[in-house]
Amino acid sequence: MLKGMLNDKQNTVFKWLMKKELSIFAELYKGAVFLLKNKTSGYVSFVSHAGRELMNGLPSELGGIQRSQVQYSQLSDKILEKWESHFKPLELPLKDKEHSVPYEVLLPIKKLLKQHHAGRLRAENKSDLFFSELLDYSFKDEIPENFLRPWREAKKFFNSNVHAHKGRLNPDSSDYVENHFRQLDDLLYVVASRESERFGEIDEILRKTNG
Repeated sequence: MLKGMLNDKQNTVFKWLMKKELSIFAELYKGAVFLLKNKTSGYVSFVSHAGRELMNGLPSELGGIQRSQVQYSQLSDKILEKWESHFKPLELPLKDKEHSVPYEVLLPIKKLLKQHHAGRLRAENKSDLFFSELLDYSFKDEIPENFLRPWREAKKFFNSNVHAHKGRLNPDSSDYVENHFRQLDDLLYVVASRESERFGEIDEILRKTNG
């Protein structure tokens, strides 16, 4: 069903992902292209999900960096457990502005805040990771603004449209998702075309060596 859906540039990206043994990202990419062309029901959310995964997961995978998320539910349960061992559930111990809170209650709160802060830093550094791992920019200041700005805009859109909000879809979302995925597509093609040239050079060397 997806045969012939990719243009030459998109086919370069797809083949590059397969060559890197990242078939799950290759299929996500190909599926997003298919959805954008056919505009099937729910395609804005599905394409946004694919875009987010390509932007967040691909650099980590290529860089050998383990992805992690803050486990808010587990951390909150731990805080509640310690809180209830000293106070009534969800009640402040006193009505004054200052309260004395046992250290063992503060510990899980501190852990939650620490992991939240670390998670925020990881999110802020995701853009840098893409450009450092895939485009060889060692420092953030080296990244061209015409690369960085559309990347950030696309990421913001994908993150905010993965899930339905208030049961309504912004009437402009169709145009936005196409524009932002095209921006991501262009950056992926830059990476893929450079890598494909390297693969071609290596294959030529191997061919001559084995010949």
